[in-house]
Amino acid sequence: MDIPLPYRILAVDPATTTSGWAMLEVTSLNPLNIIVHKTNQIEGQKLLREKKEMSKLFSKQFCVVDALEHEYIQLINEWNPHEVVSEGAFAHIHISAALALTLAIHALRRACYQTLGKDIIIVPPTITKLAFTGKGNADKDLMRIHYNTNDYLDISSQPEDISEHAIDACGHGVGHVRRDIVGDVIQISALEKRQAKREKEKRKLEREGA
Repeated sequence: MDIPLPYRILAVDPATTTSGWAMLEVTSLNPLNIIVHKTNQIEGQKLLREKKEMSKLFSKQFCVVDALEHEYIQLINEWNPHEVVSEGAFAHIHISAALALTLAIHALRRACYQTLGKDIIIVPPTITKLAFTGKGNADKDLMRIHYNTNDYLDISSQPEDISEHAIDACGHGVGHVRRDIVGDVIQISALEKRQAKREKEKRKLEREGA
């Protein structure tokens, strides 16, 4: 995938509760350098309070999703990114959680189409974690550690107390860059599989020796 430099990405961690976002700018591919210009989050409850009249006719969830779409439109118009990147709807234990995430993603897709005339780029959670930490099962703590230590990520203008949702959004943006542009996330994935295989063989030998 060929891109212009600098290459601006609006990366979003969609949700109807708390949606994180990050405005990223890729300034170099070799070596990779990504500037984090702005991060923030959108609170669903705050959006709902602003939809008092609408909530008399529609469900709370409908009102939040409608407000989210307008928030996303404003963000895209303000930052004018080349692409909008989002987490994909992954499997949830609770159907309601999966539905809420899907609705938030659809709001972002409509906003992207209305402003840029294109669809969003979806990045699965495993790709986000692989690209950001080298581990496909990374937890929130490991994501924060790598946000603060990845040398290709310029976070000099960002506050220290960035939310986990905004960090996840950064991860989605990085996932897109490393999967679709740089292409090294495939190598990371292969390495992780080899490491997992070695760990499995090691545990098997330990059990046999016990």
